[in-house]
Amino acid sequence: MKPIFNWVNRYKSVVVLALAGVLLLLAQSSFWINHTIFDQKTFTTILGTTLQTESNKQAIAKVIVNKALQDRPLLNRTVGEKTTTLVAGLLGTDFASQTFDTLINRSYAYLTSEDPEPIAIDLLSIKTPIAGLVSFAELLGRDVSFDPNSIPDSILIFSSEDLPDIYKFSISMLWLGPIFWLSGLGLLIAYVYRGRKSLNKRVYIAGGVIIASSVIGIAFGPLLPPPLVALVPTIELRPVVNSVIAALLQPFIMQMINTIVLVIIGLVIFSQRLNILNIFQRLIQKIYKNTTKNITSKKKK
Repeated sequence: MKPIFNWVNRYKSVVVLALAGVLLLLAQSSFWINHTIFDQKTFTTILGTTLQTESNKQAIAKVIVNKALQDRPLLNRTVGEKTTTLVAGLLGTDFASQTFDTLINRSYAYLTSEDPEPIAIDLLSIKTPIAGLVSFAELLGRDVSFDPNSIPDSILIFSSEDLPDIYKFSISMLWLGPIFWLSGLGLLIAYVYRGRKSLNKRVYIAGGVIIASSVIGIAFGPLLPPPLVALVPTIELRPVVNSVIAALLQPFIMQMINTIVLVIIGLVIFSQRLNILNIFQRLIQKIYKNTTKNITSKKKK
């Protein structure tokens, strides 16, 4: 152990800065979990907007039709495309609002509940309008070979056993978030204070650590969706899940970008602090002179 302690003591500044960067990245992750995943309003808005995109509605409709006609492949090749368009159109109406609301609520409960239920697309709300459309087409004398009763009641996306215990991890991150922030920033402040004889250099290095931590967060963000998407049993739904995860990660990416921008602005202000101070002093002096001049003029009158 002695060589390790000697190495740490020799490169203690590097160790402190690396630890600070990791803690700040964890703190940023905790902030994102709190304000995106556990914020039901934000979570619902992101999922609702993403699921209602035309590509996702087409993908979900394709899965519904494939499930309904899985025992009739020839019929699927004949009427599958038209039926998919019909179902996709229904997914954009009020009839399907319950389907999406249920999916969003289940997804939110899965991530924020200690005893989550499987995430599935509930199709009961669209079976009735599809049956009505089929009946209407038959009344017009058209031969409709699609039976709405063959549509499954639900399509599984994630089962309870598919994913790790996200709830406990998220709760732990929420509790540890303030500690991560205080520890990460505290280490950087201590690093700058202990080397205050070379203040400028240390401030720039501390700013660089924050920027590097944010860049790593941006780089690792896109690595999260693939392993989760691979757990989706229905291949056609994987693009939908991928787009949803990417949309949920977007606030985290923007959070990192905003941090980088703010730190750069702060470093620029720090580097120009003497010039800025001189400008303010001149401005104050000018205001003082003008005020004194006006007062003197009034007294003479």
